[in-house]
Amino acid sequence: PAMTEMARECSDWTGRRVRNMNMEYQALALGRLLEGSHEDTSVIFVFGVAGISVTVDGMSRWVIAPLRQLEQSLEGNRTEPLRPLLRQRNEFGHFARLVEQSFGQRAALEREVNERRQLALALQETEAHLRESSELRGRLARDLHDGIIQSLSARRWSAAGSLRRVLRTPSNPSPAA
Repeated sequence: PAMTEMARECSDWTGRRVRNMNMEYQALALGRLLEGSHEDTSVIFVFGVAGISVTVDGMSRWVIAPLRQLEQSLEGNRTEPLRPLLRQRNEFGHFARLVEQSFGQRAALEREVNERRQLALALQETEAHLRESSELRGRLARDLHDGIIQSLSARRWSAAGSLRRVLRTPSNPSPAA
């Protein structure tokens, strides 16, 4: 019979060795298999290979293929590879629906960002136009103010000159200063 032996050192919480643990196990079934015919071993080997083949095939179909579809969708930023998964009622179908939903949310977010950029540009243009209008208004106000002041000054001097001329008339020869 096949004998399995194991020895392990046991230590306390500080790491100091407390005991040694020795264990022996006699595997009767393994011993019989090793002592038995090659025919039994071949049958077990064939069943093992068949079991592994079925497992690999199942993993490829039910796990790896859906993961590849999800990968293609995420890498390409498109939902077409998700179409077969969306109908499934398992974890991959649920995940595919979440990915599709995230694409929709991303598109909505991109639209909102673009709208906000356009609004920011429009706001900048409006602010620039408002500044220009304000500057123009200030210039016009200064020009009008200066023009009115000059006009009033000119009229005052004109009126003063007219008054002096009137006061210098022959009836009043000395000008009043």
